[in-house]
Amino acid sequence: MYSDEELLEDIRAVANVVDRSPSLQDYRDHGEYSVTTIYRRFDSWQNAVARAGFEPRDPNTRTPNADLIDALQELADELGESPTTHQMDEHGRYWSKVYRDRFGSWGDALDAAGLDPIDHNVSRRVSDEDLLDELERLDNAVDGTPTSTQMKEKGAYSPDTYWRHFGSWRAAVDEVGLAAADLEVARDVTNEELLDELERLADAVDGTPTSAQMISKGAYNPETYRKYFGSWNAALEAIGHEPHHQSARVAGDELLADIQRLSEEFDRRPTATDIIEHGNHGIATYQRRFGSWSAALEEAGFDPDADRVSDEELLDDLQRLHEELDKVPSILDVEAESAHSPTTYQNRFGSWSAALDAAGFDPDREPTDEELLAELRRLRDELDKEPSMRDMTEHGAYGSTTYTRHFGSWSNAKDAAFEDGAREE
Repeated sequence: MYSDEELLEDIRAVANVVDRSPSLQDYRDHGEYSVTTIYRRFDSWQNAVARAGFEPRDPNTRTPNADLIDALQELADELGESPTTHQMDEHGRYWSKVYRDRFGSWGDALDAAGLDPIDHNVSRRVSDEDLLDELERLDNAVDGTPTSTQMKEKGAYSPDTYWRHFGSWRAAVDEVGLAAADLEVARDVTNEELLDELERLADAVDGTPTSAQMISKGAYNPETYRKYFGSWNAALEAIGHEPHHQSARVAGDELLADIQRLSEEFDRRPTATDIIEHGNHGIATYQRRFGSWSAALEEAGFDPDADRVSDEELLDDLQRLHEELDKVPSILDVEAESAHSPTTYQNRFGSWSAALDAAGFDPDREPTDEELLAELRRLRDELDKEPSMRDMTEHGAYGSTTYTRHFGSWSNAKDAAFEDGAREE
């Protein structure tokens, strides 16, 4: 795994070559690493350039559709066929996500450029023998059985080509006679490689892939994704795809029965924390199925407002903490010293800042790095997955821009919060 500093140093090297703040195309032309790696690590090219010490291009500058289409047609002319998203990411002037965001889908972008849709059933010009020879060459060049990500970064062909010819990356590996088990057992696969393969599969099936499709057409076992991300759906969310909601498959009666089970076990109304720590389903499953945890409790026959602490009591406790600590209390202070949880304040007042404001404190107080990381971990435990920027916006105490300001990017913040064994990998 490349370090952040290695990636940033390579961006600086490209800047020296072009004698200016480098563009994404400059990096594709002169950089050592895959642009996918840059995006995975820093969330955006602008973030990466800024971390490297250069002035990034104004992200509000919108590239005209005509320029996007010209670049797409230009790459198609070079390839002699309609490009895939991976080919655009590796060789085009713009990131394929720009096209999906602007036109709705990659297929719609091809249509706008007057290009034929990609027929995954049509074999390309390269022969099976050529593909297998290249796979053997890469096997000799890397440590262990090569992965699809290594082929994309260091090989001569796209992993998509292997999928079209052999049905899956694993089938191609088997065809060469390499040990497929090395892909996941003898070799430590990284999150980045798993997500790259999942994105490739999503493009190949033109939608959100299922775990069954990963088994039949992908490079890794779905269990590997569950081991690294906690669940298949969490891996899907990590690449920006709407998950196959487990709540749609788990019967409502089953969810409610688990609430009753916990109620009998603890001899009281169960809390969201009880569900997270002792339930058979994640709290997010209840939220998706019933709209909120309170609605799930009500459906199970409990009064969600029973034993509800008043707003006045909550604010009095903030004042107490302020007097005892001689400072504006933080989320960490509430977790350590209060009988009420930070989530209670956020749910009651809308946000942590609003709770501070209601208590008469300055809501614009800049949180410490420790407080920001603690909130990331809290939200992970609440949602039963590593939170996305959207999760933080909708459920967290701070804005995602606060994390970018403190850590340089959302990815950096998550790395800091979940490193040293705290990350569920």
